[in-house]
Amino acid sequence: MSGEKPARHGKSNFLDKRSVSVVEELLTTHERVMPQLASIDKWPNIDGYLELQDANEVLLGRMEVINIKSAWAHLFCIIVVMYLRFQCCYWA
Repeated sequence: MSGEKPARHGKSNFLDKRSVSVVEELLTTHERVMPQLASIDKWPNIDGYLELQDANEVLLGRMEVINIKSAWAHLFCIIVVMYLRFQCCYWA
């Protein structure tokens, strides 16, 4: 053995995982958005995608997610959830 220590998970990995979990929880609340998000990834720019469906469970489309760990991404997710909450009341 060369005496090297095994790799560890730093604080940023735990923050990354928590951030993605919070966003996924927010988006799936109304069963209108299905997130497929990566955490602790090293792939540049794209963090996954969201599939959107209407109140009748008809798939509307897919959108790529860029930098889900940023504060702006969290704000975007809150806006999406509020929009879907409003739409659920009137589409159902």
